[in-house]
Amino acid sequence: MKKLLVAIAVLVVFNSIGQDKDIPFDKRLFEDRKEEFDKAVAEIKEGDFYFYDGASSDLTLALDHYLKAQAFNPYSSMLNFKVGVCYLYSNQNSEVFSILNLHTEFFLKWIRIFVLSGSGISACG
Repeated sequence: MKKLLVAIAVLVVFNSIGQDKDIPFDKRLFEDRKEEFDKAVAEIKEGDFYFYDGASSDLTLALDHYLKAQAFNPYSSMLNFKVGVCYLYSNQNSEVFSILNLHTEFFLKWIRIFVLSGSGISACG
């Protein structure tokens, strides 16, 4: 378990240079793609329902919605964080590493919180 957390931390540190910036889901940034933006936001809201209010088994349902939104905007660090958490609780744990490569600064902060709160221990082992 500690090896997994160390591997994630090392991956985050070594990939932090030259990464893309966060592009939040802000309608002002996507005025030319309003219809697609509205669909993606609806998917996020549906995913949030399962993510925040469901059991850990519901995270697979949240992941389906988040991946649809991620296809529209793969550079949203908050969305990618949620996708990463969903993958951690799924049987596709290896997908977390591809998500971590996108937004290392954001994830470094959240990994510290996740590990320090003890959630990392229960999620990984």
